[in-house]
Amino acid sequence: MKSKLKITVLFLLISFFYSNAQDAKTTVELIQSSKEKITELNAEAAKIGEAIELKKQDLIIKDSQAKQLAIQTSEAKKLKDKVKTEDAKRVQKTADQEVSYIKKELKNLQKSQKEKLKEAKQLAKSNNSIEKAQKNVTKTKAKLLKADNNLKKTTTQYEKNMLNKKLTLEKEIKAKSKILKLDTQVKELKLELKKNELILQTEQLKF
Repeated sequence: MKSKLKITVLFLLISFFYSNAQDAKTTVELIQSSKEKITELNAEAAKIGEAIELKKQDLIIKDSQAKQLAIQTSEAKKLKDKVKTEDAKRVQKTADQEVSYIKKELKNLQKSQKEKLKEAKQLAKSNNSIEKAQKNVTKTKAKLLKADNNLKKTTTQYEKNMLNKKLTLEKEIKAKSKILKLDTQVKELKLELKKNELILQTEQLKF
């Protein structure tokens, strides 16, 4: 009986560590891949940030030129010189269009940078969630293994004592109560484990 119990416990231990190692391996791989992606996104966002600064400087220059041309157009109108006025208007229009185009480019760059930073933040948040889910699964598995071992040992000892008629009625009731309590604990932990494993799988699917 003891030999059979030892084999069962050994099997459970091997199953526990193998299953836990597989879960942890998957989680580690996902997190590593996610961290690499976060680094890549942050690098891209930084590069876009440099382009934004250059574009802002370009906008300041072009906007200043457009304003200067607007003054020249106004002066040409005052002189009532149609040729100069039309030339000034044409040049001013081109300058205004350049300013508008640069503003649009700047807006697109800022939007792109914001999206990449948002994605990096979301991945970091997912990393924290999957790490937490993995810890919960590992912790619950350990609790379940311990409770299951206790149940098997207590049940085996109870059966042995019953065969040898070593139990009084009072001790038999206590032993049965303990077995029932441990059995309930095992069932509750199995349900908790299923719930935590489902949460972990859900978090893994987000990647």
